[in-house]
Amino acid sequence: MKIRILFLLIVNQYLIYSQEDLNLKYYWNQQKKEAIIGVKNCYIRSASNTYSKLIDSLQIGKKVSVINDTENLLNIKGINTNWAEIEYLDVKNQKQKGYIWKGFLALDFVKSKNLTFLTRIDRVFKKLDIKDNSRNTLFQISVLVLDENNQILSEKSIQKNVLESSYFQDKCIGALGLDKIQEIYRISFSGEACGIPTYYFYFGWNGNELILLPEKMEVGDADVYSHSETFVFPKEKGGKPNFIFKEVEEAEMIGEDSNMYSITTFKETYSWDGEKAQFVSKTKPKKIRKKSE
Repeated sequence: MKIRILFLLIVNQYLIYSQEDLNLKYYWNQQKKEAIIGVKNCYIRSASNTYSKLIDSLQIGKKVSVINDTENLLNIKGINTNWAEIEYLDVKNQKQKGYIWKGFLALDFVKSKNLTFLTRIDRVFKKLDIKDNSRNTLFQISVLVLDENNQILSEKSIQKNVLESSYFQDKCIGALGLDKIQEIYRISFSGEACGIPTYYFYFGWNGNELILLPEKMEVGDADVYSHSETFVFPKEKGGKPNFIFKEVEEAEMIGEDSNMYSITTFKETYSWDGEKAQFVSKTKPKKIRKKSE
């Protein structure tokens, strides 16, 4: 079984649904009550629809409390998600309630010192793949850094196919020894079913701008197949100054009803010059056979 085949099976499973039928509400963390506005400006309404009265407008970085999620969906720029009832403090420091379309909220955010790192989905669209004449569903995902006054210091956007995912997480993990980097902000998209990949995207903050770092993924199909990628940064065990290593391992069951696996490992090397990470080399794959524990 090859990972490419596994991906094709996953993609085909989701292509039976139209983009308009996709409900993306699960990307927004429903367990956390605290959220922040992820767009420059948005309206708050008296009910969970676009026909209700406008009662306020909130700006990026404004904290709100999510009281309840509604079942009412709205599709803007391909982002089909629901409305939420929120509570917040207005300009007079008085508590107010209203409804907001969740696409205006950041997926989540992390505070680091006097900065706020947040992630939002800008749009979801289909793009033609010239190689096989197919259409891929892409998410335009933006990561932003705000100062203590919620002014945007930097913004970086990526376009990725995370259609099969349903969960989002983010975390600040420190500089990990990368020269001129003050903080690394990591985001991930994952699913709960077997065969759904988890994607990790890394952004380095140097005090002035966000720098896109190498990405990684992992996927497993029960006990039949697994693919894992692990980064080793300069400050970590086995790390080296000015380099990022990616260690890759693929395990595939040999035959049916077997406890024997074929394991392939290799390492990718990226150089770091303080401004960008650049692919340098890839080691020759090593193959071994191993019994499951």
